[in-house]
Amino acid sequence: MGFLRGSSSPNGVRFSSVWVQWIMAVVSTVSFSIFANGEKRAAFIPQRGLRQGDPISPYLFTLVADVLSRMISRSTFDNRFQVSAELLAHIGSIPISCEDQADVVIWNYTPKGNYEVRSGYHVAIQDSLQFDSKLAESPVFSPPASMWSLIWFLNIPLKVRHFWWRMCQNKLATKENLFRRKCALSSQCPACVCPVESIEHLLFHCPWTRTVCFGSDLGIRVDMQVCNYVAEWTYSVMNMCSNKSEQLEIIGKVAMVGWCIWKSRNDWVFNHNPLNPTVTLYQATATWRELYVLNHLGARQLNAAVSEPPSHRWSPPGLGHFKLNCDASFTKDGSKASLAAILQNREGQLVDGRTSIVHVSSTLQGEAQAVRMACAFFQTLNLSQISVEGDSKTVIELSVSELVPPWDCMAIIHDIRSTKSRNNISFCWSPRSSNRAAHWVASRNLTGMLPLDWVAHPPPALRAILSLDSL
Repeated sequence: MGFLRGSSSPNGVRFSSVWVQWIMAVVSTVSFSIFANGEKRAAFIPQRGLRQGDPISPYLFTLVADVLSRMISRSTFDNRFQVSAELLAHIGSIPISCEDQADVVIWNYTPKGNYEVRSGYHVAIQDSLQFDSKLAESPVFSPPASMWSLIWFLNIPLKVRHFWWRMCQNKLATKENLFRRKCALSSQCPACVCPVESIEHLLFHCPWTRTVCFGSDLGIRVDMQVCNYVAEWTYSVMNMCSNKSEQLEIIGKVAMVGWCIWKSRNDWVFNHNPLNPTVTLYQATATWRELYVLNHLGARQLNAAVSEPPSHRWSPPGLGHFKLNCDASFTKDGSKASLAAILQNREGQLVDGRTSIVHVSSTLQGEAQAVRMACAFFQTLNLSQISVEGDSKTVIELSVSELVPPWDCMAIIHDIRSTKSRNNISFCWSPRSSNRAAHWVASRNLTGMLPLDWVAHPPPALRAILSLDSL
């Protein structure tokens, strides 16, 4: 109420002092009573002014908002109110609906924007939770970024890559880690009754795992006096390799052996199936050989596919109809996206097009904005129907279904669905090879190399793509 008094004072909007007294009397003297069991109880005076819905509330809100806006504008002009470029980029990436959509409350710590107890608990403890890893506590060794990058590029299943990453981070649920987190009664190894089942003990020191490691074709024997942690040992193995191809093969084999050891260990702990080093070694060897064959076969198939013309090409619309292809191209940091929508006729000729550059918070949001721009573009063309085509399968599925979209795309998907409900629009997913023209336009627009008259006079590269589309 103090800001309202200041806004209405002679130093503010210059209202009459009598009028100001009237307004402040209305705001400050209002009282409320509660009826309980049909009887009126004691009245009380609210501390925050009028209730919502009071007839005079909208006028007072407009008054205060106008004064606040003028104060911010004046402070910005005088360089007293400064906003960082990073904050402006974040503000600009907030999706706002173009339709008449009611505001909703979003919990931005979950993909769908709905509050979950698990996410609330995570947010509550993330500032106080300490990194509970021996690797982080050790001042001796800090793995370089190249090691983590190598792990994620190993030619093994993603779950095994993730397993070895957790192994190097000391994040597996060994008895030592469970006991430290008070989730186990002791840290004793379930296989050899060693006092502490650490990750290093599980992988290299437990008698049955030593048999598996040494029995593999790598003949793994580890001196933990030299390398105290799995991550440190992994990095030392990397340095012993002569090239990256050898690094990928050897670390991949080691990770696969470790994965089979972990599975056998859990089978013993939870299902009480006896530990058999021979069986575990056979599983690790057979799995690696199968992966080796698949990887090499996949490489030959990929090389054959590159040498052949693309199997997917742009498909023309029906007779007398048009097609809108759209795509988005992103900066390296992912903060901006270039949107492109191109209109082609049945012969594949470029009829019209539209581009835009927007701030985004995710790749999915950028792809969704491209589809929304295509829908808005269609409404300006005075066409009876259109087919909108994009290479983001997730966005196309959300546009034609009732699935709940991620919260950062919710307003955009709502606009797409609303436009679709009022117009004859069909949506279709296409692979990147069928969407090359839109992708080319978006990419060139992002770099500032797209001519202003690109629709009337397509550049040679774009003309070549359109010619292939028309074949």
